[in-house]
Amino acid sequence: MSQIVEDKKELIRAQEFEKVAQMLRTVIPSLKDVDDQTLITAIAYAKHLGLDPLKKEVHLIPYKNKDGSITIQPIVSYTEYIKRAERSGKLKGWKCKVQKQGNEYVAVVEIKRSDWEIPFVWEVPLSEVKRDTPLWKQQPLFMLRKTAIAQAFRMCFPEETAHLPYEEAEYWEEVQTQEEDEYITQEQRKRFWAIVKGELGYTPEFVKEILKERYGIESTKHIKKSQYDEIIEYFRKLSEPVEG
Repeated sequence: MSQIVEDKKELIRAQEFEKVAQMLRTVIPSLKDVDDQTLITAIAYAKHLGLDPLKKEVHLIPYKNKDGSITIQPIVSYTEYIKRAERSGKLKGWKCKVQKQGNEYVAVVEIKRSDWEIPFVWEVPLSEVKRDTPLWKQQPLFMLRKTAIAQAFRMCFPEETAHLPYEEAEYWEEVQTQEEDEYITQEQRKRFWAIVKGELGYTPEFVKEILKERYGIESTKHIKKSQYDEIIEYFRKLSEPVEG
């Protein structure tokens, strides 16, 4: 009898995970091609850590391995470290600032714990953590702050945060999501506009209208690599003269 009860509980848990997996695929398009077992395992791991992916407490990032298989990397927001510290009841206050020391930008985090007499101070130079990725290139100081905050809170509140996955800015392995792999690159977008605007003379408004009405695309960021040549060819045909 006890075995039947356990089997029933296991079935209910499995159904719950499958429901969450279905909801995640709906709100996060990059997860649509991830197999059930991989996604459900990631959800179970997040639940074990007390993190809810539907509340965006943890981000499940899919990326392709060299053999073509897909792995999910759980990544937390730096705010999750702060929330865990607050729940401990020992966080008295904190602040983070970025200052220039010589030619170097340095993030300085100061955390006050109610059970420590001396504030905890942590410094992170930009040169030590900066990565050659789009996010770091576009917002280096913001990414520096996030990295410094995550590191400082992990060391200041190890009992509450040591088991959490890394924050996005700290994740050093290059992650190529399915979405990044599926849609055209920044260089392809530049070439697209060079053709439709510079070569064919279409206005941005006209181009966006055609993309939306014919292909259901709101932005050139969402042009798939498989559609790229077809769309350019369509705009070229539109520019051809019509014989009477």
